[in-house]
Amino acid sequence: MQHLMKAALVALLWLAAALLSRSMAHAATQTTLVWLSSGITFAALLVTARWAWPALLAGAGVAATVWGLVDHRLGVGPALAFAGVEVSSMA
Repeated sequence: MQHLMKAALVALLWLAAALLSRSMAHAATQTTLVWLSSGITFAALLVTARWAWPALLAGAGVAATVWGLVDHRLGVGPALAFAGVEVSSMA
C-alpha cells in the first residue's frame, strides 16, 4: 500500500510539473526549454531506496501515458511508447 501511495504521488507531481513545463513553452512552436517532469522522477529516485524504484517508475509511466493521451492526443500505443521513453531514460 505504501508503494502505491508513492507511485500515485509521483504521478500527481509529474503531471503538475508537466503542466508547468507546458505553460513555459514557446507560444508559436510549443517547444519547451526544460521538461520539469523528468526532474520529479529523478528526485524521487534519489531520495528513495532502490527497492522502491519500480513503484516510482510505474507512477511516472502512468503519468506519462496519461500526458501522451491527453496533451499530445496520441493513441494508446504511441502514448505507451512515449511513457516507455520517459521511464527508460530515468531507469
